[in-house]
Amino acid sequence: MAKRSPKINNYVPNQQDIIAIDFDPSVGHEIRKRRPALVLSNEGYSRLTGLVVISPIIHASNNALRESGFLVQITNVNYSAMNDRASGNTK
Repeated sequence: MAKRSPKINNYVPNQQDIIAIDFDPSVGHEIRKRRPALVLSNEGYSRLTGLVVISPIIHASNNALRESGFLVQITNVNYSAMNDRASGNTK
């Protein structure tokens, strides 16, 4: 019987996890190196299907996704204010 590689683990990313993934090989003008990505699928879906749905996290301001409507831009996030609102501390 074949032995499992010691490098393989049973980790299945869950929704909202940020993971590092190697996007190589890719086709066309796609990302071609190791990048962070946001996990969109939940752990149950990933275990059932063997697939993890992700979205790459990029910093390019001239990205082709902007024209397609698939780019979600996040700027100037005030985490302190968000935490204050979440805990009921308003100033």
